[in-house]
Amino acid sequence: MGAQNRQIILFVDNCPAHPKDTSFLSNVKVVRYPANCTSTLQPLGLGIIHGLKAYYRKRLVQTFLCLVESEKEVQKKINVLGAMHYIMAAWQQVSQQTIQNCFHKPGNKYQSDGNEMANDDDFDQDWEELCRAQKYDFQSYVSVYRHVATSGVETVEELCEAFGSTRSVEEEDEEYENEQEMVPSFAETYKALQKVKAFFYVYSGSDEDRENILSLEKSYFQLRQNSTKKQRKTYDFFC
Repeated sequence: MGAQNRQIILFVDNCPAHPKDTSFLSNVKVVRYPANCTSTLQPLGLGIIHGLKAYYRKRLVQTFLCLVESEKEVQKKINVLGAMHYIMAAWQQVSQQTIQNCFHKPGNKYQSDGNEMANDDDFDQDWEELCRAQKYDFQSYVSVYRHVATSGVETVEELCEAFGSTRSVEEEDEEYENEQEMVPSFAETYKALQKVKAFFYVYSGSDEDRENILSLEKSYFQLRQNSTKKQRKTYDFFC
């Protein structure tokens, strides 16, 4: 930035993690938001986070229905890795237009509200199937944790109590081993990949979908080839 003489303005909130002294920054001017203005000035609070949560909850609903249709046991808990996958998929669905709209809102410029899921008829059917006769609102489901505290300052006593009540190492190791057992072998993965390939070739007419499947198949062969290479040890070079 300095070589190109670019001038950057960085808006930050009053989070304690943000350094108060920013004199060490060059070509960057830090502007702090006033307190208690997240819902009116900060773009993330004006729809970006809400959109991410909506797509995340949508993926949960669709996954639940797929497990029900396949007559498999529905998992009551989602591990951290699964949640990360859901979040990554949800973030990929948040459009650039939504982000731009949320940046325009604090400037009082007229923009659409970025509610991209409002006309998603296919998902409306999934939601109605999940709720059955019950009349639940999806937006209420998305915002169910809106008022839950996500951060705070804990005392030493509270931290000691929290760490003292954590699970034992043996319990964590057992859970990790159970997750490892769920990883399919290369042979099982190849069979599953062929089924996925056949599914998309029949039900999808999109060239992009077929190219993605072929790219995924190429990645599989590369991973399989790398796994068969024997890792050489240091003393092999001196024998």
